Amino acid sequence: MSNEEDGPAHRAAMGGRIAELEALLAAGFDVDQPGSYGRTLLHYAAAHSVETTRLVLDAGADVNARHQGDDNALLDLITSGGVNLDIVDLLIERGLDIHAVAPDGKTALTWACYCGRTRLVRRLLDHNCDVKGTGGSSAKVPIVEAMRGKKGKLVRDLLDWGADPDPDPTTYWSPIKYAVYEDDDVLFDRVIALCLDATGNPPRAIHSALVDAAYRGRTAMAIRLVELGAHLNPDEGRLPLLRAAHHKRTELVRFFLDRGADIHARDGQGDTALSHAAASGHLPTVQLLLDRGAVLDIVNSSNWNPLMQAVVDGHLEVARHLLELGARTDFVDQEKGVTVVSIARAGRSRALVELLEAHGAKERAVAKRVEGQELFSILDCEICEFLPYKKDIGRAPQEHFPLLNQVHVHNSEPDRYTTYTVWIYRCETCGTHYQHDYLYDAEDAHIGGPNVSQHMQRFNLEHLQIALAARGLVDELDVLRDRLPKLLEAGAEIVRARGSAAPEHIWRWALDCRLDQLLLDDDWDTIEAELLGHADPMVAVQTVHDLVMAHSEKSYGSGAVQMYRTFRHTTVGVRERAVSIVDAHNDAIAACLNRLSPLEKLAARVDRVRKTAAHYGVVSGGFTGVDYDRR
Repeated sequence: MSNEEDGPAHRAAMGGRIAELEALLAAGFDVDQPGSYGRTLLHYAAAHSVETTRLVLDAGADVNARHQGDDNALLDLITSGGVNLDIVDLLIERGLDIHAVAPDGKTALTWACYCGRTRLVRRLLDHNCDVKGTGGSSAKVPIVEAMRGKKGKLVRDLLDWGADPDPDPTTYWSPIKYAVYEDDDVLFDRVIALCLDATGNPPRAIHSALVDAAYRGRTAMAIRLVELGAHLNPDEGRLPLLRAAHHKRTELVRFFLDRGADIHARDGQGDTALSHAAASGHLPTVQLLLDRGAVLDIVNSSNWNPLMQAVVDGHLEVARHLLELGARTDFVDQEKGVTVVSIARAGRSRALVELLEAHGAKERAVAKRVEGQELFSILDCEICEFLPYKKDIGRAPQEHFPLLNQVHVHNSEPDRYTTYTVWIYRCETCGTHYQHDYLYDAEDAHIGGPNVSQHMQRFNLEHLQIALAARGLVDELDVLRDRLPKLLEAGAEIVRARGSAAPEHIWRWALDCRLDQLLLDDDWDTIEAELLGHADPMVAVQTVHDLVMAHSEKSYGSGAVQMYRTFRHTTVGVRERAVSIVDAHNDAIAACLNRLSPLEKLAARVDRVRKTAAHYGVVSGGFTGVDYDRR
């Protein structure tokens, strides 16, 4: 019988037809024969009655048998919800291992906690299950599972029955955080009291609980947590002041500042409390922060000031207030190269545009090449200054990029669901070429809308020649080849003289072009001296990474425009030369990584490159420190 099918005995057990089941077992039916989804007779019997369960067990059924989902009869029973405690007692009496840990870490007790089976939880505890969940390093913790299942009453019961009020703080859920989540003052006070009674210390998760209290506006709880020592200015993680500011909790912002929160503290994107308050459009919080000394024109990692944060979400009154205080309108977004008035126009807010223009806001002025003038260097190009080396541009509109000339467009043959479009653009000022891949998939549009995946990437020069030739763009290719020696030398000079001091999206592109050229020229000596031995360690480690990845690339098209790669566009010629050179000089590559390893700022990057090199079998040995097995 197939494991995917239920036989007559399975159906009899499922329906509780005891006489029929007895006859089938007497006729020799294998009591442990798996049926649908690998369930045995015991799985079905336990879901029906004590009598059916006893009959199957008396016939010799394996009480610990598991189905394809790794659940025994008790776990299956918990999932279904109809738990008969007499059946549970019978299974345990016949030898069911209630302490067994499933591959996903659950036990009978933790699964019952997650599903909120309170009476079963109590019965399992009566059978000596550990309420603290010390079932091994892989086992889940009962009270944590009850919190994950949002079973608030059971959480309180477990504390009554002796659960740890302060389990491992590395898990997201802890009783103190759950009390904040539920806005349960009684549970909150009880958890704190239990921890203080047990250890003399508050719960270890008070710091993350304070962040949640700030987010949810639990003012009284936040005050108590601060009094217990929760960090207002942690060295890492989320900042309570910023969370309160973002979620319009003005009184909590005031309290945090009174207790010493750093008004200038930044999150991972460089945003301050004022940035968050402006982004949420909450004028009272913005005014409070400015009154307390927040910097009006502080900028984040994208070079956005709070005014830009307010404008992007259409908050007119906050923008008006910031402008009246003198907020600058000339900051340029570091990625897209737009000013605040450009952001307002993109949001189609006429009121914001008029307000900004009344305060002197203008679009970014771009120096363009006039007809007959020689092409600019990419370092001096104010168009390419804000275009990426490579970027996922998500669901941005499918349109021509401003200030780029369209050289070529190719549409795939449309099928029932998808279309794929590739554009090639050229910057009119410096001549740099870009590839824009756009995939539109409408297969599941009726569920969640169409899927759009698109990327924008600057061509390196070797790949560009192949792409233009493949598309038959002869005139474009002739112009490029005339300029090629000068372009290659300009890129080499960027790498030699400026390294990573140049804008990242430019030096990475220049390094691509330079390394391709040296690989195709079979010039290992220059690769080793100029790139691996570069005074800038970022250039050296990026060179190793590129060599490793070029060596590892396995398949290519026939020369047409390649699909976007997370590494970079690599041509067949470059790959073949890279394989040859890397195989011949892997000891020098290992020596370069060993030289860079002690540099603290590069340690994590170097470690990742080491592992990648070992994975692809690029390096045969020579690494100091960790031993990476080749796979």
